[in-house]
Amino acid sequence: MQHISFGDLPQPGARAIVLDLVARGDHPTVTTAVLVKAGAAFGIEATGMRTAIARLRADGRLIQIERGIYARGPQAEPIGRRLRGWRDVIDRQIVWDGGWLLSVTGAAERTDRTTWRRTLRAFDLEGFDEAETNLWIRPDNRAGGAAATRAALTDLGAAPTLFLARVEDLDAGRDSQLRSEWREARQDADYGALTRALAEHRQRSTGEPLATVAATTLVLGREAIRRIIRDPLRPDGLGGVDALRELVSEMVLYDVVGQAAWRAYLNLPAIA
Repeated sequence: MQHISFGDLPQPGARAIVLDLVARGDHPTVTTAVLVKAGAAFGIEATGMRTAIARLRADGRLIQIERGIYARGPQAEPIGRRLRGWRDVIDRQIVWDGGWLLSVTGAAERTDRTTWRRTLRAFDLEGFDEAETNLWIRPDNRAGGAAATRAALTDLGAAPTLFLARVEDLDAGRDSQLRSEWREARQDADYGALTRALAEHRQRSTGEPLATVAATTLVLGREAIRRIIRDPLRPDGLGGVDALRELVSEMVLYDVVGQAAWRAYLNLPAIA
């Protein structure tokens, strides 16, 4: 049985800490002092946090409201919306009727490196996998179908020239091949180990120093939310979502601990 702990997971850098606090935090704005103190929980010096703030402002992921006060910038908003919606991801799933969403990519999408990188990220977040060269697929089992998926890909910065359509009534051989390849590419992450790690830390966190609780909840919670929002919502015939449902349920409880720890550590008021 796999075990996951704080030390097993990547530790966030200064920019990741800033983005985490502004992208999915309850407070719409945050001060330099708060961000500096957040970095201190990870041993990051004030100069490192201030440098991260400046760089995030430069690329549009952070905006300055007034001197020393910041909020999410427009470039951070698409991912921010996805992060803040982690509790409701399973609600997007509908019964699968066997249809597929198919996207074809080519030179038009690959010309600009930044656009292509964003397109690949969008495919990943929307649960697509490359079944054949330049052919990306996922089951059409989410509310809104092709139109909603097309809008989501665009919101995440995918190439505007991207072709996306629903396909059905494939021949038995091709359908079986797609099912096999997509199932293999989208095998379950070990959600069980992460769910256990969240529960174990939630139960013992009252005995730890406040800064340690805050830092640990950010790292473990960040990993849980990363996996939740990247889950492709497997149809029952291709793996199902039972393990994901358990992870989301535990993360709801764990998030209460994390939010309380960060509010206390940063001396922020509770949200009414």
